[in-house]
Amino acid sequence: MNLDVAEHRSCTPSPERASVVSAHCKRRSGRRAASAGLLAALLGLLLASPASAEGPASNPQAAAFEVEFLTMMIDHHQMAVDTSGMCLEKAVHEDLLELCDSIMTTQAAEIEQMQAWLADWYGIEHEPSMDDPGHHQQMARLGALSGSAFEVAFLEMMTEHHAIAVAEGLECLPQAGHSLLRRLCAGIAGSQTRESIQMQVWLCRWFGECGFRNPLAA
Repeated sequence: MNLDVAEHRSCTPSPERASVVSAHCKRRSGRRAASAGLLAALLGLLLASPASAEGPASNPQAAAFEVEFLTMMIDHHQMAVDTSGMCLEKAVHEDLLELCDSIMTTQAAEIEQMQAWLADWYGIEHEPSMDDPGHHQQMARLGALSGSAFEVAFLEMMTEHHAIAVAEGLECLPQAGHSLLRRLCAGIAGSQTRESIQMQVWLCRWFGECGFRNPLAA
């Protein structure tokens, strides 16, 4: 479902939910303005400090940051791919199924791109590591749920997961040496901010959970 349409519907509530949704819509307007301003300012960094597309960043600090960021984000993306795959098996709402499919496709492609950069720029081969016990606990918890209970747990978990990626993406912009990586980081921050807002709209509209949070305030 188109995000603008979903947001418009979420701001035309039933009378019994009018006060809650009205407050949310006011907060969302502020969030969107702050998000747009911050991202616009940071996107200017994309053209700064050029690095060779075929080698490591020229600045040692930038090079160390890139290796750490790429390995971390590959692992983080794999967690989203795994949980989204479970979503495709368990979710009920068509809109959520479409989002989970999009997350899987997009983040799997980004994993491949980041792995290629690690290999091309730094000679490092990195396969996603799922050693974090918290990830296995989350998967076990989601696996035991179904229907509405699964959707609520998934939306809450993925909103938190996206907030971490948004924060890391914004941190990447002033520190990465390669413009290609900065462009990816800007895309991660922008797309996952939008998806986080959409998931919170669904939590409120479908399940009455309207404790909205700013994705930029991780």
